Amino acid sequence: MKYFKYALAASFIGFMSIASAGNYPDQPIRLIIPYAAGGTTDILGRVLAERLEQDLGQTVVVENKAGANSMIGTAQVVRAKPDGYTLLLTSNVVVINEFLYKKPAYHAADLTPIAPVASTPYFLIVNSKLPVKSTADFVKYAKEHPGDIAYGSSGAGGTPHLVGEMFQLKTGTKLLHVPYKGTGPATIDLAAGQVQAMFVGTPAVEPFIRQGTVRVLAAAERDRAKQMPDTPTIEEQGFPGVFATNWFGVLGPKGMPSDVVERLTKSIAGIVKTDAFRSRMESLGAEPMVDVDGGLPSLVKDDQQRWKQVIDENGLKLQ
Repeated sequence: MKYFKYALAASFIGFMSIASAGNYPDQPIRLIIPYAAGGTTDILGRVLAERLEQDLGQTVVVENKAGANSMIGTAQVVRAKPDGYTLLLTSNVVVINEFLYKKPAYHAADLTPIAPVASTPYFLIVNSKLPVKSTADFVKYAKEHPGDIAYGSSGAGGTPHLVGEMFQLKTGTKLLHVPYKGTGPATIDLAAGQVQAMFVGTPAVEPFIRQGTVRVLAAAERDRAKQMPDTPTIEEQGFPGVFATNWFGVLGPKGMPSDVVERLTKSIAGIVKTDAFRSRMESLGAEPMVDVDGGLPSLVKDDQQRWKQVIDENGLKLQ
């Protein structure tokens, strides 16, 4: 009799889970952005939230939970009930932190990848006073002046920092990393010559490109970036293996019902394919991610393999 009661209770709970998943969503959704308001991730998240509201018929509340290289907001999502009502919109740093930190607040396996949203290309950009006109010039100069070229980044452990480490690993150069508290201060110092190089998206340095104070040498991508199709990639210029896609995607807690994940994936994919969304992303210097082979799980797997190698071989560990 006792077994029958337990079995009946378990069946009832299972039925309720299925029923609630089938009615999804029937209450407001929280979209956590693990960065401060005003940045690319925040803007992208708010654009997506507005369109998700229209498609899902429920309010999507955006909450900024910044700090610890995105780990504070991400950990909050990891701890949330896996019912699809607490989601995360973040960059690919989300799957890198576990290799970068000695005591990470979570692991990628604690999250459910749902859908990619957009990507931003990185470019190798230098101060115009640096006597180089190509990636080959830059590598030659760096080898002749080991440790003398300082490259800025938005902060230690961020993708712009790691792209710089990857570049050194693949080209046999030695650069000096200078972390800043954000992309803005770093690009200002790049234009002023306080640092000589950066791996960064073009929107952040567009005014300086127009002024001629900085020079774009190459795209750190597999293919030429649509924003600057005349700019060759680093690989095209003779240095294979230096590429990184800074993707943004939606994830949830581990254990989400498969039909809820499917509903969200379908909704986000439809939004990303619209002309209105594409236009808004292009204004941010981003490219909508449409029809990605293997979806977000594939991107997660590829990035973990690539960045773990870079982090391990460079001995990068943060507290």
